[in-house]
Amino acid sequence: MARTGGLGRPVGQALWPVHGQILHRYGDSISDELRWKGMVINTSEGTEVKAISAGRVLLADWLQGYGLVVVIDHGQGDMSLYGYNQSGLVNVVRQVRSGQPVALVGSSGGQQRSSLYFEIRRQGKTVNP
Repeated sequence: MARTGGLGRPVGQALWPVHGQILHRYGDSISDELRWKGMVINTSEGTEVKAISAGRVLLADWLQGYGLVVVIDHGQGDMSLYGYNQSGLVNVVRQVRSGQPVALVGSSGGQQRSSLYFEIRRQGKTVNP
């Protein structure tokens, strides 16, 4: 069963979706007025993207600017978003386990190199992963 208690504290409670070099950190400047709402992690194309915690898949589709995206609801208003994927491995409304592969890293969404866009939302607002 999916965990319905949310992610818990933002630090130290969940797995990382992939291992790799962080290209952009949460809050880094994109331009004078825009900041990153998530992070971009550089890793090899085809690397498995793993769910950071158990939950239910809300979205597994293309989203402008993010490419192929998987969004997981972890309960208590907590969600995780995984973008720039080359393919998804799960369907909407499917329950996933912590650490379960949900997508494969790619460069969709207009990216120059393979990487994962990773974002956490709590009560609809982005938080630092």
